[in-house]
This record gives sequence, structure tokens and C-alpha cells, in this order.
Amino acid sequence: MTPAQIAAAAAAAAFGPNPATIASDAARAAQAEPAWSIALRKAKEDARGPAGPLGEPGPAGPQGPRGPRGPQGDDGLSAFEVAREAGFKGTRAEWLESLKGKDGRDGVGGGVLIQQVGGAGTGNAYFPGGW
Repeated sequence: MTPAQIAAAAAAAAFGPNPATIASDAARAAQAEPAWSIALRKAKEDARGPAGPLGEPGPAGPQGPRGPRGPQGDDGLSAFEVAREAGFKGTRAEWLESLKGKDGRDGVGGGVLIQQVGGAGTGNAYFPGGW
């Protein structure tokens, strides 16, 4: 090494590398690479064989985080509109009246049936007078 190179190396060790020196060293290194080495490196980078066969699918990954809530959807059809599409021919009032069933028995004095399944036992209990 020349005295100037020794001084530059000592300065780099003491104070860090000089950016101007780094750039000039890189330029010298690029010029120093022999042509056959450059050709070989480029041939390796450019040489590709045919693609290999597709491998087997891997296992499913873990469940991802829940995504953001989507936008509000359009309002759906009312029950009356669904009935009209299904063939009901009357008005809304007629449709509402058609939903009412026949009158049932009077529930006064009716009993209560309780069913127990599992636990200490299985069975029914009926209270004719109600609760």
C-alpha cells in the first residue's frame, strides 16, 4: 500500500467511510471485473429452463381476521309483496284478514302442561287449574 492508501484506510477506520471514496471504489470494482466474468454472470441470470410441474396444494392456512362490515343492502320485499308474487290476488286489507285463523277454544280455566326432560328424571306434570 502507498502512504496515501494507508492514510485513507486509517481515516476510514477512525471516522467512517468517505462517500466519495465509496463511489470511486465501486466504479473501479465494476471496471475491474473481467469480460468473461460478466458474460458468465449474465448467462446465469438469463438462462432458464422450462417450468416444472405444478406442486400439490399446501394445507389451508389459519382463519384470517374478520373483515370490515359491508354496506347496507337494499330493503327486501314485504310479506304482502311476497304473497302477491306467490299468487295472492287481493288487497293488503284482504291479505291481512286472510292471516286470521278460526277462533279457538276459550282458554279460561285451561291447565298448564310442564315437560321435564333430563336432569333428575323425565316426565310430564299437568296442572288443570293453571299455575
